[in-house]
Amino acid sequence: MEKVYELTTNARDGFAKWYVRGIKNDKEALRISKAAFGKYASPTLISYYDNYPSRYGTDWKRLSSTIKMFMKITKVRYR
Repeated sequence: MEKVYELTTNARDGFAKWYVRGIKNDKEALRISKAAFGKYASPTLISYYDNYPSRYGTDWKRLSSTIKMFMKITKVRYR
């Protein structure tokens, strides 16, 4: 079972929320957020959201990205 975290930035386009699966804990989530968003990362903008697979029926495979995909997308967008 993987955790799904919500990583938020307040960069150029206002608040952008990203759902990322595969993060183990808050410490790793902050490290990934800093690597992706740079100076726009903050511990207050990180929150544990759900598990994958979700017991509530949410399709996180479609709605979230893996850590690798997230880093690839944000590298283009925020760097």
